Amino acid sequence: MTLPDWMNPPAPTRAPTPTRAPTRPPTRALTRAHALRVRLGLTHAQMAAYLGVGVPTYRKWEMGTRLPTAAVSRLIDVLGLIETHAPALHARLIAEVM
Repeated sequence: MTLPDWMNPPAPTRAPTPTRAPTRPPTRALTRAHALRVRLGLTHAQMAAYLGVGVPTYRKWEMGTRLPTAAVSRLIDVLGLIETHAPALHARLIAEVM
C-alpha cells in the first residue's frame, strides 16, 4: 500500500549538522599546556587561572574543540622557561593560583 504524496514526509534538502564540533588533532600548544598542567599537578581551574583564561576556554583546548591563540602558545613557552630557569619565581606564580 502506498501513501498519497501529501502524507509522505519531504526528503531532506541538506545533511543534518553534527551536534558537536569535530575533534581536532592536538596542537603542539595544547599538548604542552596539558603536559604542564599534569606536571604541576594543577586542576583545570588552577591552570586556567595560571594562564589567565576562563575555565571553559581551557577545557575546550584540552578537548580539542578550540585552539589556543599564538599568544597563549608563546605564554606557555615562557612559563616553561620560567619553571626551568627561575624556580623560585615559578613557585610564587603557582602559589598565587592555588
